[in-house]
Amino acid sequence: MITNNFSRSILSEGRCYGFGFSVLDKVSDTDFNTMMAFTCCKDYINDFVYIEQTGEKLEKVYGFSHDYTGKLKDQEYFYLGIRPLHFADTRPYAKFDKLSDLIKSNNSNLITFLNKLEELFKLETFTILDSIQEDVLILKVPIFWAKFGFLISLYTLYVRCFMNITKEELTEDIHEIFINHKVNFMMEDNMLYERSKKAFEVDIFNELLNYKFPGKTNSHHIHNFGISGRISEITKKLNKIEITC
Repeated sequence: MITNNFSRSILSEGRCYGFGFSVLDKVSDTDFNTMMAFTCCKDYINDFVYIEQTGEKLEKVYGFSHDYTGKLKDQEYFYLGIRPLHFADTRPYAKFDKLSDLIKSNNSNLITFLNKLEELFKLETFTILDSIQEDVLILKVPIFWAKFGFLISLYTLYVRCFMNITKEELTEDIHEIFINHKVNFMMEDNMLYERSKKAFEVDIFNELLNYKFPGKTNSHHIHNFGISGRISEITKKLNKIEITC
């Protein structure tokens, strides 16, 4: 059973329909507590990760606040819940049932793709299925993805973009998948997806993990600093070096 301890209604979500995410605290073999509201705006997880990784407090941002728990400290994995959500104002989302079906029928293909991504990062641990509870897919995720906000941003974006990946696509090398995969289910993610692929260009990829959290900073900066922000930061750095030379 998943016990939801937080209200989504207090959030001012940028994306307010589709796949929703929450970090979960596993309290028994079958029981979980939410550590944040299920939300379609995955930027809130950037805030969660910053607080849990640094122990620093952030001012409330777009309705979200979180107190450090230490539950991710020294862990190999964390638990991510994924579920379909209707619009925040309670209007029905037309593809809700389709999302629910994909969670139940295609999660193994999604996990295979995520494992390919983890191989690219040379991880020693990999995403696995914990369970499915009603319409919630619960993944046991390597703590690597909660190291920085831009990593969980990339991970959750790819959950949205690859939830309907096929077995045929999975026969390809991951770089071929990036070239050929079309986001034809949640079309709204196409621009973000195309932008994200720059992270795997050799010069940017080599710099991607060379990052430290900023010192005292404002909550809006952390909230908005996802994978696109990290790509922009590296691109500016590389261009500056190129010009200097």
